Amino acid sequence: GAFNEFTVRYEGVYRDSTIIVEKFACAPWLDGALQLALGGDRRLRGKMRISGADLSRLVEGIERQTPNYAGRLFADLKFGGTGRAPNLSGNLWLADGLLHGVGSFTAEAEVRVNRSGVQLAPLTVQKDGVHYLRVAGGYDFASRQIDFQANARNIDAREFLQAVAGVDRVLWGRASFDLHIAGSGPR
Repeated sequence: GAFNEFTVRYEGVYRDSTIIVEKFACAPWLDGALQLALGGDRRLRGKMRISGADLSRLVEGIERQTPNYAGRLFADLKFGGTGRAPNLSGNLWLADGLLHGVGSFTAEAEVRVNRSGVQLAPLTVQKDGVHYLRVAGGYDFASRQIDFQANARNIDAREFLQAVAGVDRVLWGRASFDLHIAGSGPR
């Protein structure tokens, strides 16, 4: 088989100008369904649930190298809108997270993606059961404007840099920060 191969099973039908995919699954961690109307406004409707997917295996399949991330990923996602203006909304959770050898992290996020942009409201991260990081904000596709805020209080600076960037032995001590990034993206 292929490098880090996954087998997905589904049942699909074409009925009344609509493509319907039911029982979309990669047991035991993925299941979902999707409908796409091919007539009229091309209405899109669907859902997907991820239940304890091995993050290291998913990352390994994408990056084709030994992953620097581990944990169990959970998600409850909903698809809607139309073929020309799709949208995605949902919640994501990470349990037993390990980032560049640093952990144990848990994370929770609500995300919305639609024709106008991306909204993260918010991503909260805990390490060993204690608040670690909060990130919220968004990106507007039309104006190419970004606006994100991040904050952390009294975290280990060396550990933070290693978890986020894989950089070790650069900085020691405790760190607190309130970061606001706003501006235009590339044209």
